[in-house]
Amino acid sequence: SLSNKLLSKLELLPLEKLNLIRIWHRGKIKPGMKTAKEINDRIQKSMIFLILLSSDYLSSKICSHDEEYRLIINKHKSKSGQVVPVILSPCLWRKIPELGDLDCLPKNQRPISGSREWNKKTAFNQVVEEFHSFFYD
Repeated sequence: SLSNKLLSKLELLPLEKLNLIRIWHRGKIKPGMKTAKEINDRIQKSMIFLILLSSDYLSSKICSHDEEYRLIINKHKSKSGQVVPVILSPCLWRKIPELGDLDCLPKNQRPISGSREWNKKTAFNQVVEEFHSFFYD
């Protein structure tokens, strides 16, 4: 799935092995599970939410109307969760009221896809290192 491909590029597995994070996304829901309940339970248990920003994501139902998105944003507003936007490709994320004021990754605010091919791995690595610093600052 797309989620798995993006997560593999972000190379978050070392952080999971250090027990700093547990990686979960909608793609891990198995057939027969109650999707809405599973998503709600995971959101309630989670404290950090990576939102992978692209024009496709911003134009999707998930970003604008989905209950999942609203729960995450409400958790961030109530300070019981932290939203971390990651800019994957050029998009108008600053125009989204809930996201526009947030600090994002990479810190230079350049979309990862805008990097030259040989430099994308470095850009993904930079995002992981910056994300890692959340646990030690």
